[in-house]
Amino acid sequence: MIGTPMADVGLNSNLEVDQRKFHIQTSTNIDGGFIKSEVFEQGRLLYSELYYYERRRQQDDKGLERRIRQLADQFHRTIVEEIEALFHISERVNQENDAQAHEKIGRIFLFMHVYDKAEFHFSRAMELDPQRYSSGVYLGRTYYRQRKFQQAHAVLSNLLKYNIQYPDFYNLFGLISLERKQYIQALQYLKQALHYNPEYVEAHVNLMRVLLRRIQFLRAENRPEEKNKVISFLKITMQKVHEIGDDSTRKFVQQLFQQIQKGAINKAVAYADEFFEKHFEKRFPPELIGHQFYLFLKYYSDEVTFSLLERFEERLQQAIDARINYPDLWYYIGLIHLMQCRHYFLQGKDYFREATRINPNFEKAAKNRRIIENDSREFLALIKAIV
Repeated sequence: MIGTPMADVGLNSNLEVDQRKFHIQTSTNIDGGFIKSEVFEQGRLLYSELYYYERRRQQDDKGLERRIRQLADQFHRTIVEEIEALFHISERVNQENDAQAHEKIGRIFLFMHVYDKAEFHFSRAMELDPQRYSSGVYLGRTYYRQRKFQQAHAVLSNLLKYNIQYPDFYNLFGLISLERKQYIQALQYLKQALHYNPEYVEAHVNLMRVLLRRIQFLRAENRPEEKNKVISFLKITMQKVHEIGDDSTRKFVQQLFQQIQKGAINKAVAYADEFFEKHFEKRFPPELIGHQFYLFLKYYSDEVTFSLLERFEERLQQAIDARINYPDLWYYIGLIHLMQCRHYFLQGKDYFREATRINPNFEKAAKNRRIIENDSREFLALIKAIV
């Protein structure tokens, strides 16, 4: 007998915060094994997040469907809670002269595509600490994402006098020059980025994109000798990317090489732009999980709920499992486990109290309750001091 196929779940919420209106839409994909939440503002998609769940046994469809509904509801509620909390935290950060906190929350708003908030926090970070050049680079990226290339260029140009040696700084300068069709300048900036970090895959990919545009131009101008020189340079760059890139990058290089061999330059340009957009421009920086957890710990007025702790733990663990070797990620997941210990510790005390309420003669429960009540203050003080 063939069972009834499981139905996908859909959830919708409207959220009004800081005089803004967001719409959060969560849906399941049974075949793909994931839950997806999308966040909209005024009909514009800001960002989306995926949660992959374990399907377990195929024959346990009834239990699986119930579990997926619960997971979707929990995931949906935590997304709503996070957005509301971040705007609250933003107000708290505004009251502090903490340039680091401004930069951290600015980066989160940049990922969320809430650009006005990102601009404010990066600008404030630079006011508080004029030598915090990273905030200037992120402010330039915020303008770049909005295609405000002149403003982005002005911000970065103002930082040139400080002789900044950040590869990201020159990579972004290269991107802005590429969008402005200033290909020679773009090449110079990207070479400078690679001077400071020869293993910088994104800068290598952007260098390839500039060279492809240059080949397009030279072909249109019927300058075959110059075009062939650029193609030779492009192939050297592709070889380097193939050596230092991951599996998806190597596959990209192989397919790009095939298109170039066929003379399909226009197709190669579009393919390279698409790869950049997907793997670099829209990539979620894993360190943002740690930044967000830091801000919740330091500036969130409410206690971080257990469901939020679980979400942070899950996201940090996924980043660690992906072999992203950031010490901050390990540090924060350690804090989360301590906070979960505190939650279960207090929950255990409540359960022992309930046991003695039901049966006042339950001596073992009463003894355990007394031990916890006597020792809990030191334990909780230790966790509070660490966190």
